[in-house]
Amino acid sequence: MDSLGIATTSLSLQASKALDRLAESLTQGNTYEGHEMLKTAYYRFRSKKKMDDGYDLCLYGSLLHFKKGDFQCGVELATMLLDAYVDDAVPVSTESRRRLKVLLGQFPHVDENIDVVNAMQQIKHRSLKWLSRMKGSEEDKEMVYLKSGLFTSEVLGWKGMGVALPDIIRSGDTDRLYSVIEKSLQIASPLDKDLIIARSMLHVLEYTPQSKKTRAFSISYGLYSTYGKEQHSLSDSIAQCAYYVVKALERGSRDLTGIAIEALRKRVEGLDPSICDVAEELIHIYCKPDPRQMGQDPFGSIFQTLLRGGG
Repeated sequence: MDSLGIATTSLSLQASKALDRLAESLTQGNTYEGHEMLKTAYYRFRSKKKMDDGYDLCLYGSLLHFKKGDFQCGVELATMLLDAYVDDAVPVSTESRRRLKVLLGQFPHVDENIDVVNAMQQIKHRSLKWLSRMKGSEEDKEMVYLKSGLFTSEVLGWKGMGVALPDIIRSGDTDRLYSVIEKSLQIASPLDKDLIIARSMLHVLEYTPQSKKTRAFSISYGLYSTYGKEQHSLSDSIAQCAYYVVKALERGSRDLTGIAIEALRKRVEGLDPSICDVAEELIHIYCKPDPRQMGQDPFGSIFQTLLRGGG
């Protein structure tokens, strides 16, 4: 087990022997036999109520498979671990949390491999299900979101921002958010940069809890101020349209937000219209029916001018 490069001193003798047999089978190329043998040992431990030994087999067995490139077998064991956490109502403790952190931290990176990212998403959902059911702390959940988001960003690069950003935003780590966005902007095309900034501004509002909406608007404006003005002239910027959407949402005006979204829709036509779907959803979160006429609001003329000039 030293070949894993991680401390396994907490393993029982029986669990260590079972994992050694798996390692030997994998070295000999007998992946299926070794995998099934480990699963048999896992269920034997469970029948004897040796639950911690079973959890350790799943964790370190999955890492052994990952090290040997047996991705699907590793994912199966990782899934078994988290499903057992849920089914057994395992308390959120130092040890159960440690296993989760080891699993998330050593999940295999394969550049530009969507299957690996999809598997990480499954692990994330199961982890959050366990933490929610067992009343884990917000810090524990934020850790899972951050690990998942950074993993996706590292594997898919800027092309995975649509999946990575929501997780990183939910983690509440603003420094990491800026870091991931900046790294993506360094390798994206000018047009893709503009889309990344605009989408990031709106996703911050979408995935930050309503209890922290003041902070959400502050971050969104900060993204525009830091990156949005550098990409295009103001009359040609998708990020600027997103800025007006954010501004209208902050005012809580459905009418003004609708005008800003139409301007955004014209800018992204033929590019990424789904960004407008995000903006439309935000209306239901941040806006109430307008009690006043749009013409009485000085911002109304600004948005109307933007819309007319957005052809």
